[in-house]
Amino acid sequence: MGANRAAGADEEEDISPENEVADVIVRYATAIDSKDWPLLGSCFTEDCEAVYRARVFRGVEELVDYMIGVHTDLDGSLHRLTNIVVKLGDDGETATTRSYVDALLVRRSHEVSPTYRVIGSYTDSLVRGVDGWRIAHRDYQDLWQEGDRGMIEAKASQ
Repeated sequence: MGANRAAGADEEEDISPENEVADVIVRYATAIDSKDWPLLGSCFTEDCEAVYRARVFRGVEELVDYMIGVHTDLDGSLHRLTNIVVKLGDDGETATTRSYVDALLVRRSHEVSPTYRVIGSYTDSLVRGVDGWRIAHRDYQDLWQEGDRGMIEAKASQ
């Protein structure tokens, strides 16, 4: 955060709820790309529901296990998020977001294509709990895909 802080500013300075919510969305991408699975889990409620295409995940454990299976053997991934729009609920304890994602997955040894790229959007519902904001429901919608989805499908079906 530092560059915009005044010298000697209190590190406990209040951060707007909108920024706290947006941070969860960015933290998700950071967790996936760094393969930091506990960090990924911290983005979701225990009983979350996440819909990626036609696949529905119920609970953070099921979602994280799936992401581990898909991403562990990749050489890397880049989940770039833009246009994060946050709308706080009237109660101050709920929020919705919409963001765009451009994700590049790389497996250099894949025989058909070393990359798979998806572009789409996330629509999220978040709740504020004792541990801060977390995603309770996520809906991912595809806009575009290129490359060979087969590079992740075998892992995704496990």
